[in-house]
Parts: sequence; C-alpha cells; structure tokens
Amino acid sequence: SKQKSFIWFGRQCLRLRTGVPIALVAATLMYLFVGVFGAGFLVDKINGSLLDGLVATWMRQLLDPIPIPFIKEILIDQNFGIFPTGIFVAMGLVAPVLFCFYLFYGFLEDSGYLPRLSLLFDKAFRRIGLNGKGVLPLFMGFSCITMAILTTRGLDSKREKLIAKADAEDRLTALHCDTDMFNGFGSHRGVAGAVREEKT
Repeated sequence: SKQKSFIWFGRQCLRLRTGVPIALVAATLMYLFVGVFGAGFLVDKINGSLLDGLVATWMRQLLDPIPIPFIKEILIDQNFGIFPTGIFVAMGLVAPVLFCFYLFYGFLEDSGYLPRLSLLFDKAFRRIGLNGKGVLPLFMGFSCITMAILTTRGLDSKREKLIAKADAEDRLTALHCDTDMFNGFGSHRGVAGAVREEKT
C-alpha cells in the first residue's frame, strides 16, 4: 500500500547508506527547480521578455512626450533608473528565485523530509555546535546569504542560529544576493552578466 511505501521510504532517509544518496538527489532536484527553472527560465521570461522587453518599451513610449530628459532618466534609464534597477531587478531577478526556493522548501517541510534530513546529519553537526537542522542554512550559504539566514528560523536556540549565520556570512560576506546567487543556482550568462555590470 501507499502508506507502507511512505513508511519504508522514510526509514531509508534515516539510514546513512541510503539517506546520503537521497539527500544528494533532493539537492539536485532543488538545483534543477530553483536554479535551472527559476533563475534560468523564469528570470529570462519575466525579466528579459516581459519587463525589459514589453514593459520597458511601453514605458519609454509613455514617457517620450516629457520634454525634460532628467525625469525620463530617473525613471527608465537602463543603468540608474528607478524601474530598471529597482522594480525590474526585484520582480524580474530576485522574486522568481525566491518564489521557487520557498515553494520547494515548503514541499520538503510538508512532506516530512526535512525532519528526516535533520536526523541524518544530526550527529555530524553536533560536533560544530549545531543540530541536524543546520544542514539547510549551511547549504544555502554557498549561494545566497539572505535565504541562508531566513532558513535559520528552523533552528532551536539563539546560539545555533548565530553559529549558522556566522558560517553563512564567512562563505558569502555580501549583505544581499549578488552574482554568486545566480551562479550557484545555475543561472544563464545573461543574468549573471547583467548583475555584474550593475555592481560595477
């Protein structure tokens, strides 16, 4: 029956020999969903085709009759405008990745896999002052410190949260998601290049 299959799979998640390969499969699926689909396909469609394409063109046509170039530059300049560097970046680059991440993270929580993942790595993480729940913040610290710090809410004590945050900050010292976020999640060259140009 389905229930027996789920019970059997849950037990396999707790065993070292089968639990580690399952964890690697879960990490690969997260990479494919968040990195390839979210940071690649969704970002390309939302930021590239919709915002930078249709919306930006429509706004330029709308603001074209304004005789003062300074006002147009403030709003729609590609390098310094409020919309291209503020709203478009937030909605077109960051939002799709965060949406996909929390969708996948919620699935892992609701499925009951995260507690099993925590138990699997609990013994190893006790040696650095954490419990098994610290596996996700430490894993996320390789890509984006914002999501890494947000996932520390699952840790039990303030001490564990501080250890996880410090470890994540050691690996990614920027206060916001930068190019490592998109490189770590497998984003295409266009997005990574756009963010690099923005930083310089």
